Amino acid sequence: MSATTHTLVVEVDEEYGARFPDLEAAMKWRVECSDSNSCEGFMECREVHEVGKWRETAEGPYECDEDCPWYDQEEFWFHGVLHTWHSGYAWTVPYDGCPVQASVAEPPGEAYPLLVGRYEVEPDWDDEFCYVTLTSAGEAQLSKARGAA
Repeated sequence: MSATTHTLVVEVDEEYGARFPDLEAAMKWRVECSDSNSCEGFMECREVHEVGKWRETAEGPYECDEDCPWYDQEEFWFHGVLHTWHSGYAWTVPYDGCPVQASVAEPPGEAYPLLVGRYEVEPDWDDEFCYVTLTSAGEAQLSKARGAA
């Protein structure tokens, strides 16, 4: 297991405050990664995948013709890059960077109301999306922030 950690960073949104000075302060958030080079993920490759007379179609390695070079192969080299077949994503390549940082759509529900601070989170993937949940350290950090507020 990687030693990479992810942190939910909550800050006052100064730009929003300048545009709407009469409103309550708004918060903005982001996820930071301690080492994006060690986070593993994949993304769909949108390049053409062909070898000789064979051109890849959506059925992948299990539904293609048995004479096809990638028949029954979950990994295959296309255009000089090792690809992995992921059902629902087709042929994929390694994600460059932190997929958690790039994919999280919202902060964890238990973090509301958002308070300025840094809270350790862990990724929770479903088939399509990445969510984050507070770790026990993140929960302690949030409790401390709520006590100070």
